[in-house]
Parts: sequence; C-alpha cells; structure tokens
Amino acid sequence: DLRVVSKIERPEAVARLDEIIELSDAVMVARGDLGVEMDVSRVPLIQKDITHRCARAGKPVIIATQMLQSMIESAVPTRAEVSDVANAILDGADAVMLSAETSIGRHPIEALRVIRDIANQTEAFIAAGPEDSAAGTSPQAFRITSAVVRGAVGIARELNVKALVVWTESGNTVRLLSKRRPGPLIVGLTPSERVCRWMTLYYGVQPIRLQWQEPQQKMVAQVDRALCRRNLAATNDPIVIIAGTHLCEAGATNALLIHLVGSPE
Repeated sequence: DLRVVSKIERPEAVARLDEIIELSDAVMVARGDLGVEMDVSRVPLIQKDITHRCARAGKPVIIATQMLQSMIESAVPTRAEVSDVANAILDGADAVMLSAETSIGRHPIEALRVIRDIANQTEAFIAAGPEDSAAGTSPQAFRITSAVVRGAVGIARELNVKALVVWTESGNTVRLLSKRRPGPLIVGLTPSERVCRWMTLYYGVQPIRLQWQEPQQKMVAQVDRALCRRNLAATNDPIVIIAGTHLCEAGATNALLIHLVGSPE
C-alpha cells in the first residue's frame, strides 16, 4: 500500500525519465541537486520537460528547492523568485515545495504565506484562461476512466458547476481529473484514510473520508450532506458526480450524474 515519490536529482535519472515516471506514484524535481550534478543552465528546461511528461502520464509532480531562497534571511522574496514559483504552477506543477525557507529560515510563516498567495493568484489566472489548456492525459491502463474524466470536464465548463465530486476507491480518477485542471473544485470521496491523505497532493482537490452508501439515492443525499456541511456547495448548486456502478470496486469508474444539490433524484 505504500506510495513511491521519485526524486530526480542526477543525469542518469533524467536519461531514463519515462521509465521512472511509469513506476512512480509521483515525481519530485530536485532542482538544487540537479544544478550540482549537471550544467545549471539545463535545469529550467529539464524542470519543464519533467512537468510536461508527468502531465501526459497523469502523475503528480512536485517542484522543490530554492523556491523562495532569499526568504531564509529576508522577510520578502525577490521578484525573480515570485516569477519562478508562478511559472512552475503555470507549467502544470501539482505542488511547490519549501525546504530551507521553513526548516532553518528566519521567516517560515511569511514564506508560507507568500507561496500560498502566489499559488492563489496563479491558479485564478489559470481558471480564467482558455479551456483545455492543460495537457491531455489518457494512460492506456485507464482508457474508460479517462474518457469519463474528459466528459466530466466538458460538462462542468458548459454548465458552470460548483464542484466535481468523485467517489473513489484508489484515487486514480481524482488524479486524472486533477491533471486536466478543470476549474471547479474537485472533491474526492473515499472510505480509505490512506487514499484521503494521498489525494491532498493532487492539484485542486478537497479530500473527504466517507463510507459508501447504496442505493444511488442514499449516495447522492450523502454527497449533498458532505458538501453542505463543509460549505463547499449550497442548495440548488449544480454539481457533477463521478462514480462507478459498483462503488467499492477500484477501476470501475464509468458513470456521470448531473445533480442540483438538495434536489430529490
């Protein structure tokens, strides 16, 4: 049940990147180590290449090291650092990671606030941008799930839904949906605490631990209660529910439901 995050920090890893991505659950771009191990001028291009390959493979990617390096000592970042963080998010990073800024820096809380604010501003810009700007993902192992995800994204945009709600056993549907950057909040519902924690890494996802309830009518009412209780949606908000006809079976995602919160089915 353990997940593997591969840290890319040597030329040998870059040379076999596709194999590493295929066998990994997520990838971290260790820019500091890469800059030591190879020509530093190549690091920005390698970062973009890894990010784009992970997008195509539907795998989360973390950009790490020296994101806000000056804030180890300074209470404000440089303009170059702000641009660096924003560009990582624009390229498709699922997470931007602080290290020395919060472990030994003099301004850890300020650094966290700065990187959060940059992310919020950049994500708002992405959400307001052209549709289908994110790299398409269609891993062969999840062809049906990928097709359902593409349909859900199109419906969500056309109907301006409040949230995309996914019942998931493994988190795979949520992962593929996240990589498409649909705009509305993605809510991942799972009975597994382990999967719930793992989904916190995915871009734009609010994980909620929830046990399945069948039949469908009870499941939909359960979704309504979960969203309203957390102020994620209100009565009559349109949402899209993504699930499988067999809720507790991993890899069975094959259904979409357009639903108004609070309305009987």
